[in-house]
This record gives sequence, C-alpha cells and structure tokens, in this order.
Amino acid sequence: MKQWIFILLMGVLPLWGEDPSPQACPLVDIKEFNDYANQKATIQVPKKATLGENIVTFSLEKSDLPSGYIVAGFADIHAFSSQTPPSIVDGFPRTTITLHEAGTYEFRLKLNLIYKGS
Repeated sequence: MKQWIFILLMGVLPLWGEDPSPQACPLVDIKEFNDYANQKATIQVPKKATLGENIVTFSLEKSDLPSGYIVAGFADIHAFSSQTPPSIVDGFPRTTITLHEAGTYEFRLKLNLIYKGS
C-alpha cells in the first residue's frame, strides 16, 4: 500500500506548481478593453424615491460596443431601516428597485464591463 501511495505521489509531483506558458494567447485586446472600461458613465436616479418601483437608468458615453462586450448594471443593498428589504431587478440600461415600506435606504450602484470572446 505504501508503494502505491509513493508511486502516485511521484507521478503527480512534476505537475505541481507549473507556471503557465509565457506565450499564452491574450483573449482580449487590453488597450481596446481599457478604452471602453474608462469611459464616462451616467446614472440617473429618481429625485425622490417612492414606495413601489423606482427606476435607475445607466448610460454610457460610447453606447455602441463591439461584438463580445456586455454591460451589466447592479444595485447592492448597503443598508436599510425597514423590516422588509427592497426587491431589486438588476439590468442595463435599467435597474428596478422596489421599496415595500417607508424607511431609509442606501444602495451601491455599479456597472461592469464584460468581454466574452466567441
């Protein structure tokens, strides 16, 4: 039994800690990605939140993205004083936040640029 364990370990050890090939092919043009990632984004929120649906709208300076790029909008609940948390339907260009009770709410709004090659 000890011999089998030793043989298995000796077979696996050469694979441990191998560095990735330095000639790895990049999946995305980093310069192009950074150009789209560092553009001006605008977020419009309701002037006064009300009970029920509240729409948050995201817009980008360069709204026409090339094939493979996706934008995702999110609203994270940071804090709320009511007993029932708000409901959120994330999306881009619209995110819907539904308030079920009166209270104080704090959200973190963010946009993610995603690249998915074919």
